[in-house]
Amino acid sequence: MGRRQPAKGRAGAVSDVKAGIGDGLGADGGYVVLGAYDNPTPATPRIESPDPVVFLTQQDGVKVIYSAETAPTCGVRVLHPSNPKTPGAKLGISVLYVPPGSRMDLHDHEAEEVYVIQGGTGEMLTDDGTREVGPGDFVYLPPWAKHGIVNTGKEMLSVLLALTPPNP
Repeated sequence: MGRRQPAKGRAGAVSDVKAGIGDGLGADGGYVVLGAYDNPTPATPRIESPDPVVFLTQQDGVKVIYSAETAPTCGVRVLHPSNPKTPGAKLGISVLYVPPGSRMDLHDHEAEEVYVIQGGTGEMLTDDGTREVGPGDFVYLPPWAKHGIVNTGKEMLSVLLALTPPNP
């Protein structure tokens, strides 16, 4: 696998952002200005020698079919305890692929999860009914929330999944 070059920072990055979105950063521009990154009371204690940063591509992931009932819907577990190339134990990052006409029926699990629709269109299934989803939509699923997804479009529905803790 070839190494990717790190992104180069530029001194004018904030100016570029301002130019791209107009003059209004801050409260009057719709942005919330956050404080510094340093948290005086972190939930996880700071350590002297953190683990090294790991760079992955989707090709480094573990290909999975979640169950016989979900095929041909499949996924790639990129950051997950099942992937020997990653140290992830507390967070799972996967990409879900739902072919046209396919689905994952209602199910639940202990993980808190976010679906980020990357491409295609579909319907998110919940106990409360259905809702159309498409690129740019984020769906937050609390632990044990029943959820599923159906591809209602003509192209592959791709969804970035983030879970904590990762499903087995």
